[in-house]
Amino acid sequence: MKTNQEHLAAQLAAMDARYDSEQRLLWSRTYGIGYHTRLPADTDVHPIRESLAYAVTLLGHNDPAGQQRGRDILDRVLTLQVTDPTEATFGIWSWFMEEPVEKMGPPDWNWADFCGLSLAEILAFHASTLDDELAGRVRVALGNAGWAIFRRNVQPGYTNIAVMGGGVCVAAGQLLNEPRLLAYGQQRLQRCVEHLRWTGGFNEYNSPTYAMVVLHDVERLLVFLRDEAARQSLTALLQGVWEMIAQSYHAPTGQWAGPHSRTYHDFLNPGTRADLLARVAAGISSDAGAQLASPALPCPAHLAAGITAPLPEPREIRRRFIRQADDTRSTTGVTWQSTHASLGSVNFDNLWVQRRPVLGYLRTARENEPALLRLRFLRDGKDFASAGVRNEQRGPRVLSGITLLTDKGDYHTHLDAPADGIFRTADLRVSYQLHGPEVRLVEHDATRLRASVGDAVVTLALGPAMFDGQPVTWAVRQDEDGVKAEAVFYQGDVRALDFRLLGPCYAVAGAVIGEAAVKPIGIITSGDGGEIAATWEGLAIKFPARPHRYDGWLR
Repeated sequence: MKTNQEHLAAQLAAMDARYDSEQRLLWSRTYGIGYHTRLPADTDVHPIRESLAYAVTLLGHNDPAGQQRGRDILDRVLTLQVTDPTEATFGIWSWFMEEPVEKMGPPDWNWADFCGLSLAEILAFHASTLDDELAGRVRVALGNAGWAIFRRNVQPGYTNIAVMGGGVCVAAGQLLNEPRLLAYGQQRLQRCVEHLRWTGGFNEYNSPTYAMVVLHDVERLLVFLRDEAARQSLTALLQGVWEMIAQSYHAPTGQWAGPHSRTYHDFLNPGTRADLLARVAAGISSDAGAQLASPALPCPAHLAAGITAPLPEPREIRRRFIRQADDTRSTTGVTWQSTHASLGSVNFDNLWVQRRPVLGYLRTARENEPALLRLRFLRDGKDFASAGVRNEQRGPRVLSGITLLTDKGDYHTHLDAPADGIFRTADLRVSYQLHGPEVRLVEHDATRLRASVGDAVVTLALGPAMFDGQPVTWAVRQDEDGVKAEAVFYQGDVRALDFRLLGPCYAVAGAVIGEAAVKPIGIITSGDGGEIAATWEGLAIKFPARPHRYDGWLR
């Protein structure tokens, strides 16, 4: 295992190779994220946040040449902040030097939080490496970021930004002797704790990506924040993250069991897994944490053992993720785990690319390479945010109803919604996928797909489906990745679709892990065809048959 210094040297070498001395920023290429930036994929760019993080690392490294490069980067980054207080984007940066804030689609206000935290770290740890003029400019930029965060006033439901922004404001108040920002940051962090306790979890529910972001940010802030009120709030939030991890990490597959509200990958990144398990090992044995990179903090000891321990028997965890005043409208989830598999679902959500509202993992003979079970809705081959799903799950069995939504976006859940409400598409389909090593199609017919994963069995019950009032037939096939069942709503020439004008559009499907024999799904429609009631193996769901607003689920 590499030491901390070896890790640091490797990271610096990788970033050194991407440094553009002319622009005094790192160089990279865009990867077509699909929102905020309007730049196409594979465009040469200079990322601002990443360059600033590189500067923080250089300034903390005992190398005069590296520290000078860090100062050069910092000087360049400071010129790219919006500094006109009359602008709505005051205090933020763009993603890339090549695309100023006013050309983004839309700007990302989170860059005040991300970049502000790096500036706070520079003032807290590396101010002695800066001359007075540069240090003064950093102080001004941190103040700008703090006031941008204050003005935006993100609520605690936006977990990672609420926490990070609160911490930046406390840091700015502490470092700049600005009591108003200090008080605001304290209050904001306390609201995050109160929200966590009231809801029982984070709104970015069970998110591997953002749970680790919150974990890292809290650790960074605890290193240099001295305000006791802020530290108490951050410690409580750290406990909440670890409780989520303890409920979700599935040791037999090495995965973070679903459902996920925000994730960028189907499988847990190996680096993230190693990062997490190192903290867990540190919580079990203090000696085991010797390789942790500062300022990583160990998992609370009372939770650590349960995260990696074998499951003595299957368990089912029911959680409330987003609480509403009327609790019947709250977002809730089920996570089932056994010695060989996990299956998770949320009661309702949309199906944009970062959501995993139905997600399962099955152990295979390859360590940390499980098979994946995932329900998706695709528009022209990409995950589609204007499709939604309602689920009911009990144990290893879940029933799902999929429909179209009239108030969501395309690739992003809301940032790229068409102004006229019309989507132009050549292909719309529900896709239930089982991919990975050892996946084999065993049998299928018009109402069922049965596949094996090693010694395990996964069965999909394929229920009725319609598009604009016309029946849709499920198609089943095996490819090199695994097997899938798809209900093709539309395929053909590009067609302009106004979902608000369509008739019934829905598909119903069920999945079960570990059982082969299943009954067909039962369907009852209301007299006017406006609502579907589906039943299957003791599960029942109701949902609107026609495209509807997202809050149409909430009834």
